[in-house]
Amino acid sequence: MNLRFSLLLALFASCALTSLRAQDDLRNDAVFFQEQAQTYQRWLDKAGLGQYLRFRELDVREQELDVYLEFPFDDLDLIVNAWGELKENFEANSPLTLEQQLFYKAAALLEVPQSALSVQLYDTYEAHKEPLFLRAIYFDEGRVRVEESNPKAAIRPIRLEPRPVSGGKPVSVAEFQAQLTREKAYRCILDYARERYQLARPEGEVPQLTVLEDEENLRFEVIDLRKEVLNGANPCDWLATFGFDCNWAKRELLIFTFSYEKTLEGIRLTGDIDGKVGSGFYANVRRGGYLSMEIDFDEELRRYSEAVTVEIRNMLRNCR
Repeated sequence: MNLRFSLLLALFASCALTSLRAQDDLRNDAVFFQEQAQTYQRWLDKAGLGQYLRFRELDVREQELDVYLEFPFDDLDLIVNAWGELKENFEANSPLTLEQQLFYKAAALLEVPQSALSVQLYDTYEAHKEPLFLRAIYFDEGRVRVEESNPKAAIRPIRLEPRPVSGGKPVSVAEFQAQLTREKAYRCILDYARERYQLARPEGEVPQLTVLEDEENLRFEVIDLRKEVLNGANPCDWLATFGFDCNWAKRELLIFTFSYEKTLEGIRLTGDIDGKVGSGFYANVRRGGYLSMEIDFDEELRRYSEAVTVEIRNMLRNCR
């Protein structure tokens, strides 16, 4: 057997072994994966990433393996800032992106085909909460790809607790929660929104408020607003790049989402605002005629959501 044939035979055997390994049921190696996951955490620590990133758990299926990471805190602002700082510091000294390095190291330690692996990171893993921050790293069409989702203009969590009544009996947490139920909190928020938004504007128009959902979560949209969020910004040039007519004041559309939960201290409300802006008379606006404010006007939307948070918090403290 000549050397060339020996090399070809070796390559064939290697490919056959890889193929057989790829067809193995990954669940048979669950113990090995758990052991290697601890090694992965030690690597995170040694690489200087462990301060902000921790291994959480594995999801092992027949032909797929998901690695879940988590942050050591749940504050959304801290998560966004920590991720940005990690990426900036890591990529300043590496030809790889942070996402690529996280994926390649997991693939090497877990010894699975890259096409079978994903590394995922969320801001929350609570079943009743929708993640606002997401990084899903996987391999497809010959390269590492990243699916990402970033926070919208989040309404900062509103925490409400019983307040001492002057000269009266202290209110317990249970009594406070019975007084400010989910239904009452949502009703007060809607009353506030109707009073705030459904007033005739200088142009003589009245914005329209539509309730989309009001049981487990509260969702409502307000359309036909002008200069509500972008009261100091001029999006005309930006809109023109998408073919919109900019000869008149821009229309805005806001969608609010709120969720209510009881805590040991009282009540916690969270939510976010989706903001869109468009040009053209509303009756003639087609689907897609409004464009998201996020990214291009995220700072304006963030400032607006912070102002709304303060107003709603103060209103709920006096909700009856």
